[in-house]
Amino acid sequence: MVLVVNNELDNRVAGKPFPGIDPNDSQAAQKIMYDFGHTHYWPETLDLHLTVADTGSIYVDTNGNRRYNVERHFVPDWMRVLGFQGRIKNERKPQFLPNNDKVFQKAGLYPLIEPFDLKGVGGVSFRCLDQTEQDDTWLDLPFVRRPPRCRGK
Repeated sequence: MVLVVNNELDNRVAGKPFPGIDPNDSQAAQKIMYDFGHTHYWPETLDLHLTVADTGSIYVDTNGNRRYNVERHFVPDWMRVLGFQGRIKNERKPQFLPNNDKVFQKAGLYPLIEPFDLKGVGGVSFRCLDQTEQDDTWLDLPFVRRPPRCRGK
């Protein structure tokens, strides 16, 4: 049985921490949020090279068809996500140890290749195991000419 101890999941192996939630449970809302925050929406590791992302707006043309207006086109060199807990497919099951940073997952998107005005921008994010702690995110902006902040206590 999975329990919440000191805002962290205890006795969890993999998958959704609370797959069958009783709506009458006094902790149902908290369990739903743990399921949402601790479910892998892709395998435990994700490596995407030269992916493409577009941003824009949806509009309806004169014929009543919905169209997508591309406003910005982004191409990051790499997008990577590494899951540390609840691993079921990749080695180091069920946890990726050591986990000195006490994170559920680490993710990075770096560097942007396009658009030209954002070339070199990248970011790294740590999702904490303790849900009362805020996630750590760093953004490297080469045009600011300052090194990114390092994680520290």
